[in-house]
Amino acid sequence: MKHTKRRTLRSLVTIVGCLLLTLQLAGCGSDDNDTTVVAEEVSTPAPEPYLSTGFPNVIVVSGTDYEMGLQYGRQAAAAILHNTTIFKSKLYDQLGQEVLTNDMKVWDYYLRRFDPTLSDWIQGISDGCAEKGSYVSYLDLVLLMVYPTELWSRPFAPYPEETGVTETALPRVAEEFVIPSYHSCNTFAATGSATPDCNPVHGITSMQGEEMMDTIILIAFPDVGASFVAPTYAGRVNANAAMNSNGLAWTMTAIMADSPAWGLTEVYFHWLAQHGDTITNAVDYIESTTVGGVAGGFTFSDASGDVKVLETIGMVPQLDPTTFGAPEMYSNLRSPGDMGENGPWVVQTNFLNPEWMEPYNPFWLDFIGTFARHDTVFQFLTEAEPGTIDVDFAKAMFASDDWYDATEGVWHYNEPGAPGISNDHTSVAQSIFLPADLIAYIQPGTPSGIGIPSFATGEYVKIHLDTDPKPVTIDADADALAYYWEARDMFEQAFNADALAGYLVEEVADKLDEAMVAYSQGIDREAFAILSTDPDEQLELWSAALTYFAKAQLYAQMAKTTLLNAEM
Repeated sequence: MKHTKRRTLRSLVTIVGCLLLTLQLAGCGSDDNDTTVVAEEVSTPAPEPYLSTGFPNVIVVSGTDYEMGLQYGRQAAAAILHNTTIFKSKLYDQLGQEVLTNDMKVWDYYLRRFDPTLSDWIQGISDGCAEKGSYVSYLDLVLLMVYPTELWSRPFAPYPEETGVTETALPRVAEEFVIPSYHSCNTFAATGSATPDCNPVHGITSMQGEEMMDTIILIAFPDVGASFVAPTYAGRVNANAAMNSNGLAWTMTAIMADSPAWGLTEVYFHWLAQHGDTITNAVDYIESTTVGGVAGGFTFSDASGDVKVLETIGMVPQLDPTTFGAPEMYSNLRSPGDMGENGPWVVQTNFLNPEWMEPYNPFWLDFIGTFARHDTVFQFLTEAEPGTIDVDFAKAMFASDDWYDATEGVWHYNEPGAPGISNDHTSVAQSIFLPADLIAYIQPGTPSGIGIPSFATGEYVKIHLDTDPKPVTIDADADALAYYWEARDMFEQAFNADALAGYLVEEVADKLDEAMVAYSQGIDREAFAILSTDPDEQLELWSAALTYFAKAQLYAQMAKTTLLNAEM
């Protein structure tokens, strides 16, 4: 699919006429009632630096919104403090304390207006961290949540009067326009005749900067709302992908504007995961809110087999360097075929697709590879035979270093680092959802396994979602063991046939040993969890068991991949 028209850059006059913008952010800490983001209590550095790896911690929470936040904070305090400190250290000097504090008050106003239960989560996380000696304020956690918006799409229009924040919202004006870094979020959803069983397959490779590479897997069992599974960085209730027990899966790619609006942004991640029921329900909710920041290109799939994309943008027209018009919001709901798809599937990246929405795309999108990444995923799906788009297809596509030039109609092969690929330097978390089966495959790390974070595996953790932690853990146990025996039998066969070099024998044996060590630790924690009568202790044991089973799954799959590569 070609985007030649989209690639025609606006005139230099238009570019020069745009307000010069610096994408900036800073951060500090506070307690819940502070009007600044500077903490009264300062956490001292841990004796050893926190290490992000390709083996994710699994965090299991249950109960009221506040209780789930409290459990989350207790279990992930070190990682949350690590993330908060890294974000602050990178961006502290950009906006300054006063402007940043006011920004957080404005984002929090919309959070409380449209998703008040999320504020209970956030307060619980803050309190849970404090119990562990990590002092992370409520506003710190709002900052963690909206960090991508502040980084890529911070509004510079005045704060809306309804928020009650009367100070100026204008940051320092840069001498030159700063083009944002690559946004590598590619997402697709396929269904019907495109997939083997006609049920949806829904995947995303998410852009997260190096400072956001510590991926955890959050599994929540709320008293009110659906249970859900989501990859995220510690301290945030969901990143831009999740699946819930209602059979609703969703992903969101950032949509930026030349002059973005204040409103609801990454808050959507929580509401859709916990309260989303159907695609219609999710779309109605989004369109009833004030869209702001990086929100968003929402791709949906559900257990009924439906797939849709809702493209939204909130913007405040800039009339001159200091004057802005009234906020505007635009949205478009589309289905397979609306953008020329040759089957029941959809693709979304970081731009608005319909021709009538093209004028709202920022002029600088052509510089960041968004169109090339879209065209590449679109072409992969276009060339797929009917019934072949499955989990393995998605994994291979995300890990590919090939990209498609739609203007020339030519594939470019094996070009690591090219802006058109999904296996991007900043693609450090992938998810593949099967909402009809309530199965999620989650991968921390660069899709190919060659990249960040340290010990990236190139493999996926399988989670079978349920409404209680016990069956989720039992299924993860069974999947880990199944992966292990499959790899072991392949190894035994190759070893008996003398088909492996000596170094490969040692490498595969070591990976299988690591898998079984983790599995043994997992069944230990699982057994104690089953027998525990203390609810908080039990949740921590479920978390530990699932973390070990995730590690066992990854090592076993690494062993299998090594064997498969040896056959090539």
